[in-house]
Amino acid sequence: MLVKEIMTGEPAFARPETKIRDVAKMMADFSCGEIPVCDDRGVVGVITDRDIACRGFTQGLNPLDVSVRYIMTSGVVTISENETTDRALQVMSDARIARLPVVRDGQLVGVVSASDLVEHMPDNKVAQLARRIAHSRHLATT
Repeated sequence: MLVKEIMTGEPAFARPETKIRDVAKMMADFSCGEIPVCDDRGVVGVITDRDIACRGFTQGLNPLDVSVRYIMTSGVVTISENETTDRALQVMSDARIARLPVVRDGQLVGVVSASDLVEHMPDNKVAQLARRIAHSRHLATT
């Protein structure tokens, strides 16, 4: 199965100059915890609810004034829409992430999440995913 068959298409995204408060509203409106950040070249980062809490508020930044570029996670991992779901599972596991921006010719076309994979994978692959997530969480806490 290909990533494009299970991804969420046309996802909400922010630009680097988008204010933190606007991204927080997008997260609430779309019931999500991560928003890709794109410029004219393509995906340049992601901003998560954790980025807002840990990098924004704990540093005393004002969400009314500060743009996403100052707290986003850069160096984001992406995946092509034509990759397999097995490859997406491997990339998520290796990078210890639960969501992947999906690109076509470098431009954002969707997002695939671990829950998307679980929903469409056979039971033995779901068990494999659960083991990888458990293992990566253990590594992150040791």
